[in-house]
Amino acid sequence: MASADDDAPVSPALAATAISGPPGLEETLAAGLAPSATTVVPDHERYRLGAAIGAGGMGDVLLASDRRIGREVAIKRTRTVPAPELAARFLREAQIQGRLDHPAIVPVYDLGVDDEGRPYFVMKRLAGTSLHDVLSAPGDHKAWTRRRLLTAFVDVCLAIEFAHTRGVVHRDLKPANIMLGDFGEVYVLDWGVARVLRDGDASGDSVDGGDDAAAGPAIPSLDGTDGDTGTRAGAVLGTPGYMAPEQARGEPVTAAADVYALGATLYEVLVGQPFARGRLDASDVDPVPSHRGADVPPELDALCARALAPIAADRIPTARALADEVQGYLDGDRDLERRRALARTQLEAATAALAAADDADARADAMRGAGRALALDPSSRDAAALVSRLMLEPPAVTPPEVVRELRTADELVVRRSARRSLWNFAALCSLIPVVLSQGVRHPIAVVVFIAVATASAVNAYRVGFGLASVSRRRLYASFAINILLVALLARAFGPFLVVPTVAAAALVSFAGLPLVDRPAILAAVASTAVVGPWLLEAAGVGQRSVMFVDGALIVRSNSFAMQELPMTIILVVHAIVVMFVAAYAAHGPSANERAARDRLAVQAWQLRQMMSDRAPTRADRDTNRS
Repeated sequence: MASADDDAPVSPALAATAISGPPGLEETLAAGLAPSATTVVPDHERYRLGAAIGAGGMGDVLLASDRRIGREVAIKRTRTVPAPELAARFLREAQIQGRLDHPAIVPVYDLGVDDEGRPYFVMKRLAGTSLHDVLSAPGDHKAWTRRRLLTAFVDVCLAIEFAHTRGVVHRDLKPANIMLGDFGEVYVLDWGVARVLRDGDASGDSVDGGDDAAAGPAIPSLDGTDGDTGTRAGAVLGTPGYMAPEQARGEPVTAAADVYALGATLYEVLVGQPFARGRLDASDVDPVPSHRGADVPPELDALCARALAPIAADRIPTARALADEVQGYLDGDRDLERRRALARTQLEAATAALAAADDADARADAMRGAGRALALDPSSRDAAALVSRLMLEPPAVTPPEVVRELRTADELVVRRSARRSLWNFAALCSLIPVVLSQGVRHPIAVVVFIAVATASAVNAYRVGFGLASVSRRRLYASFAINILLVALLARAFGPFLVVPTVAAAALVSFAGLPLVDRPAILAAVASTAVVGPWLLEAAGVGQRSVMFVDGALIVRSNSFAMQELPMTIILVVHAIVVMFVAAYAAHGPSANERAARDRLAVQAWQLRQMMSDRAPTRADRDTNRS
């Protein structure tokens, strides 16, 4: 209904509608309305006023009930009894708005003066929200998608084009003066500072001359150069941030000024932020929305730049042309040649970046450029080929971001392996009570064995559940603890019976981890743990645990007393546990490798489809079904 610049409270209700203002005001109204027209005065009880619903620059807006017709209307009136020239300006707004008979311009029903001498006019009562409110709080107006806003913007452009053909320039177009109705209506509000063009100022009919002269009296202009007494020549009328440069300089404006304001409004719809908030002169502001990080199609990018050209002659010629361009975008009439040209530019930049250097930054630029080229022109085989090449050929230097991601993946593998090893320790610990029940020959060795096994299990638990960091040093230290357990087992059970399989299981588990880069060292250490105790025994250090008597291999434990049945149970359980450990240790890396291979194969197939224009054959379909 009115400008959103004010929210001042409204004074008491309008009483009468008969023209009975102070001396001089009747003459002003008569001069402003028509020398030969008779003001239609409604009866005294026609309008019943309600609450205030807004305020404009010169008056307040009240909700009212039209008793004669039985409908709600809005009445705008001055706050006080105005001077004759201000009353003429107020009436001028009503005359312009009333004569612009367009669905997107609020119709004026009535015009008069109340018994206190304040002019008023009666308009259609609107229900909705302003475009400014929608753009300021998009989360509160989720129904207004970009497409719906662009559709409403087309209606605004056509309303402004209609005004231009009638010789009227709005001069204060902005989101706050655009109302979005609750049922799809769109209205352009606040024509209080509109300029009425004289003959020769714009093409088409004028509201104050030519063929339309008989339709009503001439409307005075607010531009002092045109004879208006309300505003001196050179005065700046409009809202900073939406005014064209020539308007900000105080020059007489043409329809091109409204095109500029429409461009600023379109920019705000696309970006979600004002083009040049509060700036009187925005000639140096970048008019391309995507340069501010917005996801804007190239057609609309170029459209904004043309509408916001600092020089009026360089802008889109008319508001209708702007509406047609936006409507064409909404209808899907994309500028294919422009998209192909942009795709070629992106492809050239990507190829140049890749040729300059094969480092992480250059490859990232090449990937982005190739992706944009393919998005702009999906039919470009060159862009598809470059994307495929970049996806399938690894870079010479692994990008730091990928290094970090791979490091995270390696840590996950190590932690999973550590959690699996806890089952091994559980199986080992379950046998300790059985062994201890047979008797202990060297308690110190048994205590050391239990302490080392406990320390290894605690370390595996901390790594497996994220309580300790994963590093190469920690992995080698964990392997050393496990090998120490192997050496103690060699002391307890002899080096050639149980110990080699335990050492091999530990070796397989650790050698397959991602951060282990020297498996030969692990194998050498494990071999030493198995063979070392036997060499010491052969050299006379300690009692021999392995002996050959009459072709029989005799194993004698130096730590535990071994009896036939318990030892048989231990050996059987050991054999079963080793089988399961070996199976899972081998399956894990193999399954991961197959999954990675399958993902790469599918990825390569998808990229090939991007390049191929061949229809699937019957053999392809049969293979897929099988």
